[in-house]
Formats: sequence, C-alpha cells, structure tokens
Amino acid sequence: MTSGQRTRVYFLGALVVIAVGLLLPTFFRGYLPDWYKIRPMKLGLDLRGGSYMVLTVQTDEAVKSHLASVASEIRSELRFVGPQGFPWAE
Repeated sequence: MTSGQRTRVYFLGALVVIAVGLLLPTFFRGYLPDWYKIRPMKLGLDLRGGSYMVLTVQTDEAVKSHLASVASEIRSELRFVGPQGFPWAE
C-alpha cells in the first residue's frame, strides 16, 4: 500500500469515527453518559407550525404580461425584417 492510499484510509476511518460519534444521540438517547450532552434542536417558526403562507397566481396579470411580451417580440421581429418583406414569403 502506498503512502497516498494509507493516508486516504486513515482519513476515511477518521470521518467514519466522527460520523458515528455525531449520530450516537440519534440512536441511543437514553443510554449515553451524562457528559455526552444532548441539546434538542431549536425548530424554526415554520417547523413549529406558526407560519402559514398561501401562494396564488394572478392569472389575469400573468396572461397580460405574457401577451405584452409576445407582442414586443413580434414588433422587434417586424422591425428586423424591415421594408424588404419576409424572406420566406417569396
């Protein structure tokens, strides 16, 4: 085993040990010693149920905006074509 491979194995082993140490409170909550302090996670307002949002789409405004955008694109294309006419209409 080369030096680089050995370093990778040690690094991955250390990561596994750290991950197991951090996950212990999840699985063994009542069996851990007192020095292994467990602080409950503070939930935000949305997870506590204190925030309600109702999202709606204003369809009339959306249709008007889309039609204005399409009209603007058509105008710009007609300006681009100019007085010589449409090349595909010949």
